Amino acid sequence: MKVVLISMPDVIPIVIHETALHMPNHGIACVAGNIDEGHEVHLIDLVRKRRGVVAYLTKTLKKIRPDLVGLSAMTWQFPTCLAVMRLIRRLLPGVKIDYEEYFAHIKRTGAECLIFQFKTAHGAAFAPTQVGFTNPTMSGDLFGEIVRGTKAAGLEFISYYNVILSWDLWRVHPEWSQIGRDGQPLRMFLYPCSCMSNDQFRAHVCAHMAEVTRNYPIDGWFLDLQYFSPKGCFCDACKAKFSTRFGYELEPDGFSVHQWLSLIHISEPTRPY
Repeated sequence: MKVVLISMPDVIPIVIHETALHMPNHGIACVAGNIDEGHEVHLIDLVRKRRGVVAYLTKTLKKIRPDLVGLSAMTWQFPTCLAVMRLIRRLLPGVKIDYEEYFAHIKRTGAECLIFQFKTAHGAAFAPTQVGFTNPTMSGDLFGEIVRGTKAAGLEFISYYNVILSWDLWRVHPEWSQIGRDGQPLRMFLYPCSCMSNDQFRAHVCAHMAEVTRNYPIDGWFLDLQYFSPKGCFCDACKAKFSTRFGYELEPDGFSVHQWLSLIHISEPTRPY
């Protein structure tokens, strides 16, 4: 059997820069190394072909003519993965791409639960949303498809939500940003970050989660990135709540050890999700 294993071309700067030295994709390499002898296995790492994915796949797949295609993708690469699937079906209508096998394989591992992203660090959601931002590269409802497939397999479904990071939200509501001591918006892991002390931002997150809970039969949430910057936040909301609670201004240049501990303690009530 001719087998082709493909990894996605998408990159993000914090993981790997597009002009940097690229190591072979570990995921598809491990799968290839464990395929039984007697099969002809080809690996296609599309990171190396980012500027000509369609042309390269068209030429290579027509040359190999595989019997089976395997696709490897992180959650935020799923829209690209679906586009690659559609291209392969158009080029080689007889090739096997078993989307349902994704869920069957998860169940065979003995897993009881699947975690899948709803909102990413970029800010967009993998589902149509009236509260937040829908991923512009997506057609249909990817999140809904994964929920339905997971539940049909008898597994619990946990929705991943990146709380504070979002390029999309920052463009619309820069006033919700965490602010440094110099008065400039802060970045965390190269992304704009909103402040959990801001009541409007907190209301937005709660409304977004409520929308998902109404529309999909999820079993729980994985709320990631509920952080304040290590540099501290000095936005208007943080300064106002600090002075109200402790009776003095948020001006750490003259803080004692006890006052520094107060700065840490005030973050605790801002993570209620």
